[in-house]
Amino acid sequence: MSDDYGYINARIRAMRSFLLKEEDYLEALREKTPDEFNSFLSSRASYAQDFQESLITQSVSSLGDEALKLNLCRIFKKMLRFSEGEPQKLMLILLGWWDIYNLKTIIRGILGFKDKTEIIQALIPAGRWDLEFLKQLKKNNNRDWFAIHKERYLKELAQIETFVDALLIEMNKHDIIETPSGKKSLHRIYRDTRFSKDKTPYKINWGGGFKRATKKRRGGYYFHIEPGNTFVAGGFWDPEPKDLKRIRDEFSHDATAMRKILKSKSFINAFGGLIGEQLKTTPKGFDADEPAIDLIRYKQFLLVHNFSDKEVLADDFLKRVNETFKKMRPFFDYMTEVLTTDVNGVSTIS
Repeated sequence: MSDDYGYINARIRAMRSFLLKEEDYLEALREKTPDEFNSFLSSRASYAQDFQESLITQSVSSLGDEALKLNLCRIFKKMLRFSEGEPQKLMLILLGWWDIYNLKTIIRGILGFKDKTEIIQALIPAGRWDLEFLKQLKKNNNRDWFAIHKERYLKELAQIETFVDALLIEMNKHDIIETPSGKKSLHRIYRDTRFSKDKTPYKINWGGGFKRATKKRRGGYYFHIEPGNTFVAGGFWDPEPKDLKRIRDEFSHDATAMRKILKSKSFINAFGGLIGEQLKTTPKGFDADEPAIDLIRYKQFLLVHNFSDKEVLADDFLKRVNETFKKMRPFFDYMTEVLTTDVNGVSTIS
């Protein structure tokens, strides 16, 4: 990134080559139907990528509008990525116009009794998604600095809530989540320092979790966004003693299904392997020479996938997080079956 006005101006001027020419506008005006206009738009290199992405979720009549929105958002984010300092602040002021647009969209959606999913999809996320606030907070983790930057914190928090709301919508397409909203999923940024030697008052990450609905769906999801240490996780952090005993009994009886999951290519590519705290000795009631003793020693059963800062800032970050969570399902389905039946496969849920 740069705060050199000359450099930034040159980059933006170079981007002018992607703009439509006068003859392009005249051709667009000759199109008489949505299909014809979509064909025109998709034939322009600067819009082709956005048009292809729009094909996934939009009807034919709204393809053009969605492609234009995606293009606008992509260009704004690109401009913010190659600038910093005062030039970036000026751009953010300019792009703040879209906050007004989005607020009007929300109001129209509420008044029109639109579904929350429809409203979120209509928003233009032109605001900045970055890690700078968290970086600054790490350097200035004190109440005075935070008070001065409280307004920025609230704006960043609102962006995170919007991101997690959208993630929640996607996750409910392949799972049933009990957590009602992005806001409810987020952990507070304020640290409890009463029993800690570390007295810094604020966490330096955004974090939160989703609870799967009812006893028929076991396991939970967690996300952690922090410069240089972003990851998503899922599994069983602190199983109740009876659940831990049931899991170990299943491993002792037959760990074939669990090993098949752990050795699958998709599992290894996404998570590497099962992690979690383990006993150094053999748990009470089990033999040290059991074939599954390596699994029986686990006290936690966790899956973790890390993301680089570059991946966090990429436009497809939400999609990749959702896909990673989705890849946890074979593991969750297996553990749910174990924890809702006895060793003979009889349901224990009344």
